[in-house]
Amino acid sequence: MDIDIAWPWPHRHRRAWRPRYRYKQVVYVEAAWGRHRRTTRIDVRTRYHHRVRRADAYRAEVVITIDAIELYADGRYLGTVDRIPRALRRVEATLYRDGGATFDRDLFLIGDPRVGFELIATRAYDRPLLGAYHRGDWVRAGAVDLYTGEVVPVRRSRLFRPHAFNGLVPISLLPDRVDWRCDVGVGAISAYPYQEPTRSDAGPYGEGYYYGVSPARSAPVQVHPGVRHRSDRDAFRLKGGAYIELQRTVQLERTR
Repeated sequence: MDIDIAWPWPHRHRRAWRPRYRYKQVVYVEAAWGRHRRTTRIDVRTRYHHRVRRADAYRAEVVITIDAIELYADGRYLGTVDRIPRALRRVEATLYRDGGATFDRDLFLIGDPRVGFELIATRAYDRPLLGAYHRGDWVRAGAVDLYTGEVVPVRRSRLFRPHAFNGLVPISLLPDRVDWRCDVGVGAISAYPYQEPTRSDAGPYGEGYYYGVSPARSAPVQVHPGVRHRSDRDAFRLKGGAYIELQRTVQLERTR
């Protein structure tokens, strides 16, 4: 079997590939605007899965669906939501063999334990949401109810204020990088070494094809999901003068 490591989507589509992931973020935000200061530290954990809608030699359409969101603050568990409206839990991605990618939306968490939390969906931008959003761009919002485990749709967000900054910074619920978000490329999280297998077609690329290497046909294979870690720091200033600094430690893990 000839599997293209850099472009596995036709094979994934044929195999009805449906992996699951856990994306953990510890985000520390410092915001300063006028005489105001706000410091927030949030630990958000997103569980999500992929479904390949269609794929050919040049293009693939992938649906990314959030299954649940867990929230912590300063090591304290706040709660989990797993009943989330479709508009606030699904991202439709179109991937191209030349490396391009488009997304129909981005999904964010905004808030803190004091004022509460919301989920918001916006069009996909190529820079931080607060600096990219223009008045009149569409926004969908839902209030996070940690007591019932539900996100309740609302007509208008009370927390997202890009033109009257309130110190609250939206946090992306999915990985920013395309290779992390879509699990694609030679360094994809599903392309890790494997051993001790149980079935001949295990692995997203089929029959043990990882980094272009195939094991002996007689050897069974099993994928051991990988884990990726990254830390980063970013700072930017909004048009109104607000200054925002973010520090993030993130971990992406394939759970199935």
